[in-house]
Amino acid sequence: MIQQDFDEAVRRRAYEIWMREGCPSGREHVHWAQAAEEIESEAMTAQAAPEPEPLVVAQPWQSGAFTGRAEIERLRRALWEPQPFAA
Repeated sequence: MIQQDFDEAVRRRAYEIWMREGCPSGREHVHWAQAAEEIESEAMTAQAAPEPEPLVVAQPWQSGAFTGRAEIERLRRALWEPQPFAA
């Protein structure tokens, strides 16, 4: 299965190279070799590159910014309850 996927990828890349060069005849083996080399180098680069670590954003309630339920309730009131206008 993996070999078929590789062959199909090389076939597509060789076709792209052939089209890019103006569809010359008699150079199929050159296009195939170039395509195989490009696909293999991309595979090696993908394997060598470390996967990025997932981004973890700490929420304010997880970082200790809030000390308890009373603090949360005070902030909720400050944000959501209407305040009298200052004169």
